[in-house]
Amino acid sequence: MNSNPPPLHPPRAISAQANPTGLPPLAADGERSPQLRILVVDDLVDAAESLALLLRAIGDYEVRTAYDGPAALVAAQEQRPHAIFLDIALPRLNGYRVAEQIRGNTLMQGACLIALTGFGQATDVEQAKQAGFDHHLLKPVDLAQLQAVLSDVQSRLR
Repeated sequence: MNSNPPPLHPPRAISAQANPTGLPPLAADGERSPQLRILVVDDLVDAAESLALLLRAIGDYEVRTAYDGPAALVAAQEQRPHAIFLDIALPRLNGYRVAEQIRGNTLMQGACLIALTGFGQATDVEQAKQAGFDHHLLKPVDLAQLQAVLSDVQSRLR
């Protein structure tokens, strides 16, 4: 039985004429799509690097890593990722505050924010939603859930 909660927000249908994310859209089916840009943020370097390796292995993704809140904000500003996997318990600036700052930046508001955390109580999920997260995944991440989130990110950009 799957004990992880469903996504905080259901996938959105986006018309071909409108791209509310402000991020470069992915190409239509049948054409070579630009790489999906992903930022992985975790203060446990091995965890961040392991997820980055997994992401590179399962798709043609441009993946960067950061290991604390301030570094995440700098990396996000530079990369303008389509998706950010963000640990909550980060040093210097926690994941909730990072998410709020990203949502407050007009250049990055359209990024899909995914909480990837060990905090899985209903109050944790609600707090993530209030901070602007689109999805809430528990560590260790389930491959099927990871792929579902990535499909959601890609569908938002078409």
